[in-house]
Order: sequence, then structure tokens, then C-alpha cells
Amino acid sequence: MSGTNSDRNSLMQKISECEFMMIDLGLYLDTHPDCMPALAAYHKHQASFEKHVAEFERLYGPLTMYSVNSDNCWTWLELPWPWEMEAY
Repeated sequence: MSGTNSDRNSLMQKISECEFMMIDLGLYLDTHPDCMPALAAYHKHQASFEKHVAEFERLYGPLTMYSVNSDNCWTWLELPWPWEMEAY
């Protein structure tokens, strides 16, 4: 693991912001499915979300249990969970 707690928190903030925008835009697109600007914005935030999640997991380990990538050990239990980092 590398990076400071501030870096980690900043990356989590970016992930949360992208996720919020994706949910918000998704709700809008539910009622306006042909709105191309909203769809383009959704895809922009989705790409940013995926980039930030990949960076977070590269530096700090799995963000969710769906990201665990190990054949011989359940690594989800090895590191503090994302929501436990406020105590560190």
C-alpha cells in the first residue's frame, strides 16, 4: 500500500461524487431516455468512476467484495474496509 490517508480520502471522495452523479443521471434518464446530453454525462461520470475505483484498488485493495481477486485467500478480510479508514 502507498499514499497518505489524505490521498485515500480524496480518492474516496472522487468515487463518491462520480457514483452520486451516475445515480442522479440514471434517475433522470429513467424519465428522459432520449436525452443525449444526459446520456453523455452519465458515460463521462461512469468512465471517471471506473478509473478512480481502479486506482483505489491498485493502491489500497478491494473497494467491494466483488473486486476480490484471489484464488487461494479471501483477501477482503486482510485490510481495513473502506468505511473503517476514518479511524486511522
